[in-house]
Amino acid sequence: MIAPQVSIALRGDLAKYEQAVSIAHTTGIRSAVNRMKTQGRAQMTRAGLGSRLPKAFRGEVRTPSGQDITRRGLDPDPFGRVFSKASLKGRGNVDLIEVFEREGGVTIQGHPYLAMPTPKAGGRRAKPMRFYPPNTFRIIKVKRSRGRAKANAVAAVAVHKVRNEVWYLLIAAVRLKRRLRLAELFQRIARTVVADIDRRFERAKTRAERD
Repeated sequence: MIAPQVSIALRGDLAKYEQAVSIAHTTGIRSAVNRMKTQGRAQMTRAGLGSRLPKAFRGEVRTPSGQDITRRGLDPDPFGRVFSKASLKGRGNVDLIEVFEREGGVTIQGHPYLAMPTPKAGGRRAKPMRFYPPNTFRIIKVKRSRGRAKANAVAAVAVHKVRNEVWYLLIAAVRLKRRLRLAELFQRIARTVVADIDRRFERAKTRAERD
């Protein structure tokens, strides 16, 4: 039979070990998900999606029971995922993450326009143009040569009537300049997760042993 004081010491060491495991696993998965999300968004921006649509690309970390620990909390066996919260209406509600992975260029059509906010409207924090009351803006078409407007070209601007400022650039269509390589990105980051968690565990264990 193990002496009481030895049993207490073993339980204390085991608790420190379990805490180190939770710290390493959670922070390791959290870091991988964040890198996938951040670098995936960067790919989308470089492909000509602007700054708003990439925000629909999200990441989260959860416990096996479903608790969200994306920002706070620890678990010895967390799981993470990246996913899209956007769809292309009028095209069968195709998820953008699937569109991003297709070969060749993909055009996203506005109805009739895609509204890109300027710094005057608030930049990345601007609310969608449709949220403003009717007649808030004066639409001025941009003069250009005859023919159908090119993708990614500004077709018109929305001027705030009271402030007399350009708040939105109106684009008829946005075309991805190249195929995205999200799957390759995910695989490359996933290959680093085990080694990263091992390093984090050793650091957490060392800190626990000093306490």
